[in-house]
Amino acid sequence: MFYNTGIFTYIWLVMNKKGLHRRGKVQLIDGTHHYHKMKKSLGNKRNELSPEHITELVRLYGDFEQNGISEVQKDGQTEQPICSKIFDNRDFGFLKITVERPLRLNFQVSQERLALLWEQSAFQNLATTKKLK
Repeated sequence: MFYNTGIFTYIWLVMNKKGLHRRGKVQLIDGTHHYHKMKKSLGNKRNELSPEHITELVRLYGDFEQNGISEVQKDGQTEQPICSKIFDNRDFGFLKITVERPLRLNFQVSQERLALLWEQSAFQNLATTKKLK
């Protein structure tokens, strides 16, 4: 994604309409084993995802398994690294907190504040009628 740099690429899938089995959970998928070498590098980028790799990563996402294993070919050998882990939201500090504070207003009747009130157009509009004819 970020050609000519050493920046790694991460893909985040964030949605607010999760299935019941995914609610309150975060799934991390390690795709560092899913690549093949490019014939010609683009800057510091020398690896790319093939359609088979993308299919395998999508399968890992869809299976939603703790310690999901994927078979990958590396140097002519088959490896089975753990590629999927599932955590609770609380493990990452994602917690919704509602803080309710009392409304603090200073009510004081004085000549200056009454003058400010009379100057407000919203207050003046209360005295006028807006009947439809």
